[in-house]
Amino acid sequence: MNPCPECKAPLYDHPDYTQWCPACDWNLQPDAEQNQAQNIFEYYYLKLSEKLGLELFQVLKTQNLANITHLGKLSTGVRLFSIGVIFVYLSLILTGLFCLWLFRGQVVGSLIGLMFLGFAFLATPKRQPPPYAGQTVLDATNLPMFYSLLQLCATALNTPQPDGVIFTPEFNASVSIYQKKRYLFIGLPLWSVLNTEEKLALLGHEIGHLAHNDPMQQRLPDFAMNILFRTGDAICPDNLAPHYEGNLFYEDKMIQSFAEILLIPFNWLLALIAHGFWGLGHLLLRWLWADSQRAEYRTDLNSLRLASLSACLTGFEKFTLEPEIHEIARQRIRKKQTEKPGSLFEETLTHWQNMPSSEHERRRRILEKEKHRVDSTHPTTAFRMEMLKFQAEYIQRQELPLIN
Repeated sequence: MNPCPECKAPLYDHPDYTQWCPACDWNLQPDAEQNQAQNIFEYYYLKLSEKLGLELFQVLKTQNLANITHLGKLSTGVRLFSIGVIFVYLSLILTGLFCLWLFRGQVVGSLIGLMFLGFAFLATPKRQPPPYAGQTVLDATNLPMFYSLLQLCATALNTPQPDGVIFTPEFNASVSIYQKKRYLFIGLPLWSVLNTEEKLALLGHEIGHLAHNDPMQQRLPDFAMNILFRTGDAICPDNLAPHYEGNLFYEDKMIQSFAEILLIPFNWLLALIAHGFWGLGHLLLRWLWADSQRAEYRTDLNSLRLASLSACLTGFEKFTLEPEIHEIARQRIRKKQTEKPGSLFEETLTHWQNMPSSEHERRRRILEKEKHRVDSTHPTTAFRMEMLKFQAEYIQRQELPLIN
């Protein structure tokens, strides 16, 4: 074996897998990617998780999370704050309409009314398309046996049953509620590489979300946060200092730069106001964060009710197969192996089963790294796996028929 360049210990050196050091974790994850925030909401959420995640985990790990009953109930402070934000938003609309009616025919008064309505328009949350837009929703008539399994799982977990199932090309799974109907999204690549128990663990987690409501998914705080973050996004200027684009003549550059210099104080004022709205959104998010994380941990317990602890943990480990399935798909496309399209997932599963023990150990260590998480709103994967180990003694498993 070759020696590690860091600690000189022997490396795990397999020709088909990453070379790494088991002693000091050198080259453990050479292509590591951190969770990237897609918007200001996710940015704040990740910062809270990095700052407070370990402390919350230490507090919760010795508790019986199955006995927590207050999840889903908003505190009085959160309710009042959210109602206050929505009241101010509605006041902008009413004030604008009142000014237009009171000062009808007067230019200045009408402009003031339009200004209030403009602010209200900027703060209005965008209407979201259905989560299943452009995808096929399968009901019980399409998947009778699968819906029978979902009904068994929902009954065992005492949760509502999904109203529709959507299979996606994603390497993930989720649930969504739209117009009081519940939809289960299952990534076919992920589903195809899981064994029977791991599939039950996945269903337990996703269906569990329908019972243990994340407080941030409730309409009142969700609407208030959307107002605050959307207003901040709308009024914050893209640039605070002068800039220009394109091929301009010298005189045009001077005029444009001079105009933008005059706008600098106004841009800074708008930026400060935008950060004020973001700060209020951050405050509301801070109040809800701990309960949201508890809801995620508690939802994980439903996996233990339907599957063994080892199946829950290996299910987490198989999330590391996403790069492999993409690479195998690219290789098949290059080789034009289209005669057996269904064998793509079988090939990925065979790839997993044939991995040497050193590669499985490397992937386990990657998952144990504190910053690895499924997405920005989940606790770190390491904390979720450890929490399952601590909570296993409190959970009684429900026996269900096997699935194919």
